[in-house]
Amino acid sequence: MLGVKKASNIVTITSLLVLLMVFLFIIVSESKFNNNCLFYLQEVIETESIDVAKTNFNKAIEYIEEKNIINGDGRILIIQSKSENDIGLWYNTLKEAQNGLAKLPEIASTATKKKALLKVKKIIATNGKLNFPVGIYYYPFNYIVLWAIFLPILPLFWGFIKHNE
Repeated sequence: MLGVKKASNIVTITSLLVLLMVFLFIIVSESKFNNNCLFYLQEVIETESIDVAKTNFNKAIEYIEEKNIINGDGRILIIQSKSENDIGLWYNTLKEAQNGLAKLPEIASTATKKKALLKVKKIIATNGKLNFPVGIYYYPFNYIVLWAIFLPILPLFWGFIKHNE
């Protein structure tokens, strides 16, 4: 009987370590994406300068393209809306907004520049909150992250039940 308890403890510790590694991956992934993309998109929303908006937009798009986050499914759970989490649609929308800013002539009137910037802000945000697919932080590892959280919980639950028998 001692062997079963020892095996149960090993499984519990291993499951906890797997969960810890997954949560560290999640934290690091979110931090990287926030710092290298969402930060710059937020700056676009907050600025009143076309030049600052262009610069920040370019930095965000450059990161997205460097990491090849240009198409795919950003869902974590299958029950989530596919259209809201369509990375390709999100990326193409960002590119269209970026191109709209790039095509704006230098000699455009202040009113035209403000109108173009307002249009971009409406495209990338709703009520000042950025629009982006939920699972984009972990893309392309969305489903792996889901299973890496779910699977270690089963042995933990089993170990808890066996321990309390």
